[in-house]
Amino acid sequence: MNWIFDNIQLVIIVGSTIAWWLTQRKQGDEETPPPADRPGREKIDFEQLERNRQLREEIRRKREERRDRESGREVTAAGPEEGTEQIPPMLRELMGIPDPSPRPPKPAPPPLPPTNPVVSRQQRMEQEMAELNKKRRAADAMAAKVKVPVVSSRRYRRPSSDSLSDRDFLATLRDPRQARRAVVLREILGKPVALR
Repeated sequence: MNWIFDNIQLVIIVGSTIAWWLTQRKQGDEETPPPADRPGREKIDFEQLERNRQLREEIRRKREERRDRESGREVTAAGPEEGTEQIPPMLRELMGIPDPSPRPPKPAPPPLPPTNPVVSRQQRMEQEMAELNKKRRAADAMAAKVKVPVVSSRRYRRPSSDSLSDRDFLATLRDPRQARRAVVLREILGKPVALR
């Protein structure tokens, strides 16, 4: 008895779970209708069934036409085929399904062009490339006839190390380029500024 008073919270949780389960079971038995009273059993929409069948048939026919066009076979305008589901007229009357309306004949697809547009475009590009190659050859021939002299730019030539040893270094530093070069070399090769 002491155990029940010590664990009263656990006892309350277990008791409430059992009570909830019993009430749910009782409500479930009352709400379940018998099989004949279930909704949707007595009303079958035959018109919707017929529309669904016609839609499936049209989709199948379009797929076949597309497959025929891709494979190169001629597309024939065909009505319902043997494999499709047909409801006899007597059964239609009993079920209350209206007769399907006759479909207007579908126009034949437009004829394919005699040549492939991609091939004609490639041929046109090849002709343009041949013309451009002729023009390039003509331009190269004209350039070969006319010789343009190449103007050499005068650059400062560095004196060799042998000539520097012979000269006076002060005279060398009078040249502004050489003075700049000497300053840069001193900065690069000399002691770092932090260690001076």
